[in-house]
Amino acid sequence: MPSKARSILGLCAVLISPLLAAATITGSVYDDTRALAHRADFTPLGGVSLRVYRDGGDGVADGRDDTAAGTAATSANGSYSVEVAGGGLYWVTVDSRTISASSSPNGGSAWAQQTFGSAGAICDNGRGTAIQHGTEGPCYGGRSAVRSDDARSLATAEHVAAAQTGATGSASGIDFAFSFDVVTTVADGDNIQGSLRQFVANANALSGANAMRFVPLEPLPDVQGRQPQHWTITLSKPLPPIRDDGTAINGTAYRFTNATPVVLSRNEMDIRDEAGTRQPEIDLVIVLSGEDGLVVERRGAIRSVELQGAKTAVRTSADLTVERSIIAGDKLVAGTTPATIDAIVATHGLLVLNNTIIEDRARYGITIEGDATLDASDSEVTTCGSPTSGGAIVLRTSGSTVSRSAIHRNGGIGVEVDAPSNTIDSSRISDNWIGIVLRPRASDTTISRNDLIWNRSGAVVGAEANAGPAKHNRITRNHFNENGGETIAIGEIVEDETKRRTPGCDSNKNGTIDPPYVERATKSGDGTIDVEGIACPNATVEIYTSYVTGRLRQRLEQNVRDLYSVREALKRRNVIETRDYEGLNAQRLPSVGEFNYAGVVTADTNGHFRVTVPWPQQSAVSVTSLQNTGGLGVAAIAIDPPGDTSPFSGRKLVGR
Repeated sequence: MPSKARSILGLCAVLISPLLAAATITGSVYDDTRALAHRADFTPLGGVSLRVYRDGGDGVADGRDDTAAGTAATSANGSYSVEVAGGGLYWVTVDSRTISASSSPNGGSAWAQQTFGSAGAICDNGRGTAIQHGTEGPCYGGRSAVRSDDARSLATAEHVAAAQTGATGSASGIDFAFSFDVVTTVADGDNIQGSLRQFVANANALSGANAMRFVPLEPLPDVQGRQPQHWTITLSKPLPPIRDDGTAINGTAYRFTNATPVVLSRNEMDIRDEAGTRQPEIDLVIVLSGEDGLVVERRGAIRSVELQGAKTAVRTSADLTVERSIIAGDKLVAGTTPATIDAIVATHGLLVLNNTIIEDRARYGITIEGDATLDASDSEVTTCGSPTSGGAIVLRTSGSTVSRSAIHRNGGIGVEVDAPSNTIDSSRISDNWIGIVLRPRASDTTISRNDLIWNRSGAVVGAEANAGPAKHNRITRNHFNENGGETIAIGEIVEDETKRRTPGCDSNKNGTIDPPYVERATKSGDGTIDVEGIACPNATVEIYTSYVTGRLRQRLEQNVRDLYSVREALKRRNVIETRDYEGLNAQRLPSVGEFNYAGVVTADTNGHFRVTVPWPQQSAVSVTSLQNTGGLGVAAIAIDPPGDTSPFSGRKLVGR
């Protein structure tokens, strides 16, 4: 071959060899819509910036000997392609600051965190170091959950994956997925990727619902003894107000290795105290800060989390659901100024409370005012307020319902009603200063099927004012036991025997109607009790049975006025009232204030009523054997057609 031809061929080989050595790295970047690291939930992210570095030979993505090899941006379908100069080991990084949510054209201040990586992804191992994964799967937090992404250099980039290319081949499937809803660290502060504060910022910046997914990379803190284990986020300042619909703060912890629930101890819904309340399983405690720890301005939810701290833990002006959670305050210590005042203050929207415990707040557990309403069920409010301020729940608006809940051991009022048309049903209201207070505006309240026991100054009390007590409040089918004050303290006790036989029925004049008068109570041969008496015409008359002690029986046999409260009975005996958390103690008179619902009848147009009720099975033997020291009595209340409920009548001993 001529030398000139050989020169031309050699030159061509030199020019062609780089082209033959070129390789391509391809992959995709996704929005992990449920933050579970499952490909089925992925949607593509366009416009995301990537950088590629060629490894310098040490096999470590630290930037010391690595050199820039190319850049790319994902297309609308989330894919990218980078051509590199030759075969070898490369590092692909994603700039998470360039990610916008697939559901929003403008990410604003949103900042996503990594959840998934392909084979070769460098991921936090939960022990403070990073490992390179051999297969694709969860990669929460990138290579270090305690650091935030700075993609300007390989050394500070957080979202990194290895790509190995052959001499003339390519590396494909180098994929990443990110979520705006995942919380991977308990650290707090501005601009901390994967933090709770960043999740709230993301939710506010992006349209649509955002449900927090808590996947902690920090180890679970050790505890002493049998104390519950949990992660704690201590906030340095109040969180931003929640300003987008559908934001849910959820403290359920998920494993970073496989995105399944951690399931710490499975004590969820175990009974925790004498009220029978079931304790939620708590994986995450959030220590709030400031005057208002969490402000909710748009529809949202709080689930499976314990909130501590802040003067007011939650202030909401929108629909809010709180379930399987605890809102706690500082233990109240005499002589100190409490820092945790209110648990939840709602001024607008519907507050739904379910399987939630509220405790240790200096003023109120729940305040409903403005035009807010409450639907509370299967929950507990305890150790809130004092006799001079606050209590468990205050309702200053209409339309709320409290049901199947434990309102107990509060230093203040159990439920304070200061607006019309509210309902308290099937709840245990015990060991409060007063069980239920009806303020003058509390008309048309329904109080039904509750246990009202051991309340120190009365079960249901109508607060007097210039306008008189609240009207048309239906108190029906409840169980009362050992309340310190009067059982139903509305209107006046009728002292005169003659007046007691002719009940007054003008509720406007008296505040409510007078109680019925039980004329006769006789045990029948079939094990029932025949009850007869006088009430207001057409009134509904409810019959209650009550076991009475020997001394009280003597009073009733002598037709002396009944003792209407435990406190009154104690004063008669000159006994100082004492109590403990078990309820009653030896110094109390048993059953002075016990009233068990037995039956109902409607009085005729003349006010006469007659009804047969069952003999109480739980006392059938004891009453018979203890007739010489006590016995069974019968009392009644009356409810007129507009809904005014009388106090209890005096008890009538059941004759044989």
